[in-house]
Amino acid sequence: MTEHFAEINGVRIHYEDEGEGPAVVWLHGLMGSIARGKAMGEAIDGLAERGYRVVTYDARGHGESGYTEDESHYTWEAHARDMAALMDHLGIKRAAVGGGSMGAGVSLIFALAHPERVEKLVLVALPGFDGEIELAKQLFGGFATLIATMGLEQATEIAMQLPPLLELKERAPTEYEATRQWFLALDPKATVFAIRGLLNGPALPGERLAEVRAPTLVIGHPDDPVHPAASAEKAHSAIAGSRLIMGTDVSYFRNHRDEMIEAVASFLAQ
Repeated sequence: MTEHFAEINGVRIHYEDEGEGPAVVWLHGLMGSIARGKAMGEAIDGLAERGYRVVTYDARGHGESGYTEDESHYTWEAHARDMAALMDHLGIKRAAVGGGSMGAGVSLIFALAHPERVEKLVLVALPGFDGEIELAKQLFGGFATLIATMGLEQATEIAMQLPPLLELKERAPTEYEATRQWFLALDPKATVFAIRGLLNGPALPGERLAEVRAPTLVIGHPDDPVHPAASAEKAHSAIAGSRLIMGTDVSYFRNHRDEMIEAVASFLAQ
């Protein structure tokens, strides 16, 4: 595996480049990172062993990447511009692109802006479209406000008392503690810009889904209002020829990582 940094649109971006073969460019979710994906079973680095060049990166304001102090630099469109610029830096003209949560939304916007550069599209846990993003704004936006006013440690302790996380504590205490440590490891200033810039900007344009022309795999799951099953179903219905895979619960593909990698690898090989 090769780990690098590159100057992308005015910010230092951390990325990893592994394997040889057709390129796959993959992005994590909001407040995530390459390291977070590996720790929580959300990484797709297993694709490199199947004959692909896998490029993963920390979005601006995330992980080991730098950040800018302008909310307009964190919109869906701005993140898609970073993806395009990183591909340019790496000499990748065309690739399979995808990601989870925020990464799925950015990949969708990239596919709409640069259809000629997308070989295939993989959308995992799509966020809500248009008016369906209000809950995410409340949860993530509230966390950003707590960080800005109280500091990261106190904000984390308050967030960990939210009903969904208390339910996680009862069901999976190890995952609950991992989530707590994840929050505490965030860069507070960068996180506030990253959250507010994404959620206060334009919503994902659900009305443009039918414009996607790349072969598309949509992976969703129930029981997560921030990434509603309805978003996956809507994308599948609107994108001609797309394939939909639904897990049985919100943690299914995290707990069955090999199954998700197999599904993605099978789709890419078709």
